[in-house]
Amino acid sequence: NSAAMSLTSNLSLTGNLVLESNLDLNAKTITLGTTGNLAEGSGILSGATGSITTTRNLNNISALNVAGLGATLTTTANMGSTTFTRTHSEAGGTLPGSILRKYNIVPTTNTGLNATLVFNYLDSELNGLSASSLKLVKSTDSGATWTLQGGTLNTSSRTATLSGINSFSIWTLANLLVPAL
Repeated sequence: NSAAMSLTSNLSLTGNLVLESNLDLNAKTITLGTTGNLAEGSGILSGATGSITTTRNLNNISALNVAGLGATLTTTANMGSTTFTRTHSEAGGTLPGSILRKYNIVPTTNTGLNATLVFNYLDSELNGLSASSLKLVKSTDSGATWTLQGGTLNTSSRTATLSGINSFSIWTLANLLVPAL
């Protein structure tokens, strides 16, 4: 279908979701089972409301793109049961300018992780921002306030990478030139 499709109800999948057309989440939730993965072929997920989520047991992982959602993690820690939720709206709160992708990462063990996050994004999610000025930001209070985390940006691969992360929460990319967070 050349037109964007939209979900009309929540969806739970045990297998893979392969997108060859754009899909608007339309305030619905896609839940991927413990072996399910997202594969964005020529189609992409979007929608100011709705989410795609999965829960995985993570221990001593290396460059794992969890369920294909675009958040790639490395850590020797045992994070235990970890829920990943990806959404596609601006961050809001004290952050007046972010891309249209956020990750909420909630592990059972959320201290001393010494993790590396590779945050993937698409050009279509830039929300009018310059890719070259993006930095990782984090919120620990459901998006009310945000703190600059930094990271190394690679605009060619559309990634931002940050090491030494000791705990997770909600993450997105914002314009470095944004006034005080």
